[in-house]
Amino acid sequence: MTTPQPGSDAIPPPGCPAHAGHREGVAGPAALRTAESLYGPEFAADPAAVYARLRTYGSIAPVEIAPGVHASLVTGYETALEVLRSPERFSKDPRRWRGLADGSSPRTAPSFR
Repeated sequence: MTTPQPGSDAIPPPGCPAHAGHREGVAGPAALRTAESLYGPEFAADPAAVYARLRTYGSIAPVEIAPGVHASLVTGYETALEVLRSPERFSKDPRRWRGLADGSSPRTAPSFR
């Protein structure tokens, strides 16, 4: 995943795999802007509605799996195959997550235990 340059508000081209979570007319990193929570009362009450919204992002959607812990959820079959076939690029080991390295995710989150 790439990090946009400071002050870069350009809209990526349609279908750009590096910007799969981009929503038309809204600039900036999608994961920081519109992550859907996969915890809490709204998710518990109607997870199907949350997953339906996530599918509108395309094959990868920005999510928050615990308070302050952002991740990408793969919703597309072909993208899931690519992730599963590339463990050297896509680690499930939370010790390698960017949020831990840059301090943006709390080490006390349940997802890191």
